[in-house]
Amino acid sequence: MSSLRGRLFAYLALAAALAAILTALVAGIVIHHRVAQQQITALARVADVVAPLANANARVVVIGAGRAGPGASGAAVERSHPAAPALREAVLAAVASRGTTSGRIHVLGRDLVYVTREARGGSLVLVRAAKLPQSDWSPYLLALVLAGVGGAAFAAALSFLLARRLTRPLRELAVATTRVAGGEVDVTVPVRGDDELAQLGRAFNAMAAQLSDARASQRAFLLSVSHELKTPLTAIRGYAEALEEGAVSGEEAAPVVAAEAARLERLVHDLLELARLDRREFSIVRRPVALDQIASRALERFAPAARAAGVELRAARSGEAPAAWVDADPDRLLQVVANLVENALRVTPAGGWVELAVAPGALTVRDSGPGIAAADLPHAFERFYLHDRSPRERPVGSGLGLALVEQLTAAMGGTVTATSPPGEGAAFRVELRPRPAPAGTAPPARIAAR
Repeated sequence: MSSLRGRLFAYLALAAALAAILTALVAGIVIHHRVAQQQITALARVADVVAPLANANARVVVIGAGRAGPGASGAAVERSHPAAPALREAVLAAVASRGTTSGRIHVLGRDLVYVTREARGGSLVLVRAAKLPQSDWSPYLLALVLAGVGGAAFAAALSFLLARRLTRPLRELAVATTRVAGGEVDVTVPVRGDDELAQLGRAFNAMAAQLSDARASQRAFLLSVSHELKTPLTAIRGYAEALEEGAVSGEEAAPVVAAEAARLERLVHDLLELARLDRREFSIVRRPVALDQIASRALERFAPAARAAGVELRAARSGEAPAAWVDADPDRLLQVVANLVENALRVTPAGGWVELAVAPGALTVRDSGPGIAAADLPHAFERFYLHDRSPRERPVGSGLGLALVEQLTAAMGGTVTATSPPGEGAAFRVELRPRPAPAGTAPPARIAAR
């Protein structure tokens, strides 16, 4: 950044120096013109002194070299002398052709300035060399040099301050970019004014905010996936232990273990997609889903955990009720129901119950636990909010389950609500868009209590 400031300072200083030189040149031209005008004015003063004394017809008088300024009329008269005949004739011819009382002429290879006056018996023409003597320039030359040096110094100082002012936002932006690259969040740069640098600062702040949000979303997604990985692993381990103890048969455990392994595979696929495509959300594939089947799979998955906790896991829908089909992603919907059942089992004491109720377009998970305080219900689906507020009978999770339930339900176009009547535990109702059963679909089997 220092090299940029150096280059910017050099460019500004060069531009300022060129401007100072140009100004000095223009000033020199103006001063030269002004001095020339003063030369004619001084010559006119001499003519005013000499004219009353002249008596020759058409006399031409040459004023000698020297400064003919104010107060020098007498000296100029003393240095004057009549012009030679050839010069006299040439001057008179040139002045007559111009028809003016003063000006510049070029005669016999010489540049002259002249002034004419009426005298006794004719006219008087005073001429002198047009070339300005050093005595006419010397009072202005020093002033021009001092002005040029002072202007260049002032321009250099101003260029340095301007270069520093222009590069300061860039230095701040470079430091902020390094901090963002190092993993810091909430990094911003100060924005001053409304110029291009200010627009650059605002653009960086917007980019940093978006990057911070993206990192937060990615972290939340990774936490959600990590949370979801535990559920199928818990189910697989539960059925493995049940098989070892002889509590379930291999035919009963195999479908559940296979389904949980498939769910693990999909979660791992989500993680791979996240790494490959920088995704920050779960993929959703909608199709017709029977809520009865989702409830049955959830009952099968958590049957070992419910038995180990001494909690009755049951269904509230009879087989004679009409089938409930919705438009949803079956794996994601199972994740939703599994999280609700898992949370219910954590807070329900031994001897209590957890119930799954299926209705057209809705599935409800109820429990006989202590319920949720009325003040906490509006925040039930916020991350980590209920983690330290709800009484727990068993080890707690990460505090992400209910937030994930709301996220997945919304992604499928549905809603989830929580209620907790006093003394009746908690109930979570998931509502999705109903749809008719696909043609040729057999009625679902009766949901068996576990």
